[in-house]
Amino acid sequence: MSTIEPKKRRHWGRWIIVIIFCFLIGRFLYAVFYKDIHCGGEQAKMVKYLENKYGKKYVTKNCHINMAGMWMKKFFAADAHEVNDASITFEVEGKNGRYHDTFITAYYNNQEEALLGDFIKRNDIKVVKYYSDMVIQDSLEDRLMKLPPINQVFHNYGDQISYDINIVTNGESPNDNDIKNIEKLLEYARSRNYSDYAVRYTINSINCNSRYICQLYGKQEKLNVGVDKSCFINDYGRE
Repeated sequence: MSTIEPKKRRHWGRWIIVIIFCFLIGRFLYAVFYKDIHCGGEQAKMVKYLENKYGKKYVTKNCHINMAGMWMKKFFAADAHEVNDASITFEVEGKNGRYHDTFITAYYNNQEEALLGDFIKRNDIKVVKYYSDMVIQDSLEDRLMKLPPINQVFHNYGDQISYDINIVTNGESPNDNDIKNIEKLLEYARSRNYSDYAVRYTINSINCNSRYICQLYGKQEKLNVGVDKSCFINDYGRE
């Protein structure tokens, strides 16, 4: 009985295993270094996109990959700012020459956060940190390319913007002063964008790793919950 045929089969079997192994290693290395392989070219395209859109010079950094959609499509993203002005940093995201950026939102959020800071100081609200967050509908951004004053933006397009205030303070449990602070912040949020506003007030515990959170949002005076101590829920961890 000849043994040549079984030996050939074993020989080809080994080669098939080696080829599959090399293919899998190659795919693994490509996945690991995918960002490094493509980021340089994508960032150059992002810079060109921004310069064509805004007519200024930009730099990008911190290139990374975002995943989105049902099929978890990959999009390249990076932080961007003007070459000689890093006061407003925003994100640009996309792939293969099709990009979107958050400059308009970052521009107005930067102004609004300064106004919120002034309000907090005037009302002597003790905070650890704070920030405001305007979310502008994509369809509105083209109409804001000329960057009209922020008050005009709220007045003309408030129904296309959601406006959130986030406050973090220290304490052990909600007290009457916290409720007064929330009422002031709600009044301020309504005055900024009556159409769609929210306040998130967090009390970090000083003695343990926990916090109390009250989240209120409303549209034209209709709040999701009442403004009292029952609004707060206890949660694990600090912010």
